[in-house]
Amino acid sequence: MRKFLDNITAGLKWFAKTRLRLAGSIIALLLLLGFSFCLPRQLFDAPTSYVLNDSDGALMGASIASDGQWRFPYNEDVPDKFKQCIITFEDKRFEQHFGIDPWLSAGR
Repeated sequence: MRKFLDNITAGLKWFAKTRLRLAGSIIALLLLLGFSFCLPRQLFDAPTSYVLNDSDGALMGASIASDGQWRFPYNEDVPDKFKQCIITFEDKRFEQHFGIDPWLSAGR
């Protein structure tokens, strides 16, 4: 009889944990669904800016897009000076961590 009661108690504990996980999952799903309805139908209006290059690839001219943003084509070669500027401004320890700065994260 004792073993039977232990099995029932264990089953109730499992059910309580499962019920909490299920409730948490449903709440997360509802929040995600609600967030998706808050977003506009078209996330980005990406008009293009025109870039004119010469035969060597040097920039000859460019025009700004209608929304006031510059959009240049993708280029694999990032100038070292630009890279250092971004790293200095955004994340001074960029080279020392794996993607998330633990010291910065701990301070927030």
